Amino acid sequence: MTRVRPLLEAFDVGPGRVLSLAGAGGKTALMYALARALLAEGRRVLTTTTTRIYPPGTDESPVLLVLEEHPDGEQAIGPLLAEHGHLTVAQRRNPDGKLAGIPCALVGALAAAGAADVIIVEADGSAGRPLKAAREGEPAWAPSSTHCVLVVGADALGAPLDETHVFRSTLAAEIAGLPLGAPVTDEAAVRLLVGPRGLARLAPPSSRLLVFVNKVESPAQEARALGLARALLRAGAPRLARVVVGSLRERGAGFTVVERP
Repeated sequence: MTRVRPLLEAFDVGPGRVLSLAGAGGKTALMYALARALLAEGRRVLTTTTTRIYPPGTDESPVLLVLEEHPDGEQAIGPLLAEHGHLTVAQRRNPDGKLAGIPCALVGALAAAGAADVIIVEADGSAGRPLKAAREGEPAWAPSSTHCVLVVGADALGAPLDETHVFRSTLAAEIAGLPLGAPVTDEAAVRLLVGPRGLARLAPPSSRLLVFVNKVESPAQEARALGLARALLRAGAPRLARVVVGSLRERGAGFTVVERP
């Protein structure tokens, strides 16, 4: 079953949600797009990471709170959210210019306290590639996550399985059962996303799984993305009941939601 829905409805975003994002091909863009949509509806939204992210631009987040740089630390979160509606929180600044993430336990504490209507967490990195292989111990899923969203770029589908298109391509080839340089098939993407060694393997048991196929910007990419969506749902991964297909480039565009009949 397929249907076109606006952003927040496509990703099942409602009050009390803790959305953790992992994978490649647009996690950060999705995080801030969801935050903008929530803020437009008058919701308080907190964006953060349990790994590392670049500091947000002013068009992405109105306020950044680095806990180790603020005298009140965690106590400042509530007042800043009340004032600005959207707040990005990190633990500290790393020497490489990125922001270090907050502990998973703090994500849970903030969710339990109702600090924001919705919390969105970036849970891993991908070095800008459209597809990735998860190494041991990642993603850094917060146990309090209500939804775990696996992101993949449509431009990876059919592309060579190499380091240009797939982060940790040697590991990805091993997991996918393909030689390096072979075209990325639907089956390979399924294994990397929801297979036994895929991104979803450590997702909290109580969370709901979604896959987002991003960068769908041509009829050919749409056909490939819908083919992957059907393959993911056929694979019968536990708790995966929805695949979202679309592009974040055009604000306000709808998203195709593919679900089991």
